[in-house]
Amino acid sequence: MRILVAEGLLQTYCQYACLKKHKVLDLRLKLYGENPDEGETLYAGIDEFDDADQE
Repeated sequence: MRILVAEGLLQTYCQYACLKKHKVLDLRLKLYGENPDEGETLYAGIDEFDDADQE
């Protein structure tokens, strides 16, 4: 049960970090007109993490 709770917390934290990353990239685009580098895409880490759960 502790492992499941820890995995849930880790997944939630990763999703939160990805959402914050998106906000930072959006602000950079609005402020400086910078386009994100390759690999810096919206929800870059969430899709990979969700695919692992489904296996």
